[in-house]
Amino acid sequence: MKIDKDIPTDDAPVIRIRDLSIAFGSHVVLDGFEMTLAKGEDLVVLGKSGSGKSVLIKCIIGLLTPDRGRWGSCSRAMPCTTP
Repeated sequence: MKIDKDIPTDDAPVIRIRDLSIAFGSHVVLDGFEMTLAKGEDLVVLGKSGSGKSVLIKCIIGLLTPDRGRWGSCSRAMPCTTP
């Protein structure tokens, strides 16, 4: 498993996502999604039905494993891809 060392760990954002992608069969739900959430910022995830809101949240909390991408959370770098 590869840990993303490109995401800084000193004074790191609360959540930083790079190139997050996930598909179910031929249906691409997230394709290259990127986001940075700094300490003290609030985030609202909005979108129409089927746009990937729940899939994004499930990837962040670890219920789904994305096909590609990486993320860091609370000064910890985490891989998003399986070995």
